[in-house]
Amino acid sequence: MTDILKSYEKSKKVIESCSNELHLQGARNYITNFFKANSIPSGNNFNLQQFYVDDTVVKMYNELALKLREKQKSLSTL
Repeated sequence: MTDILKSYEKSKKVIESCSNELHLQGARNYITNFFKANSIPSGNNFNLQQFYVDDTVVKMYNELALKLREKQKSLSTL
């Protein structure tokens, strides 16, 4: 669990450090990788990858996605 928390905190720092669209794209990739690294693939269904994910990871990912949207909004107003 500590690795997940470290990864979550690092993901928040990556988002906070964004200052342009290129950085935001990197942060999107980073949180996608956070999700994939903390889930278990359940196979391929019509080319759509499905995952088994702990509720805690889902909550963390959703919070990261919200932070990313907020950061994108704040950068678009500059």
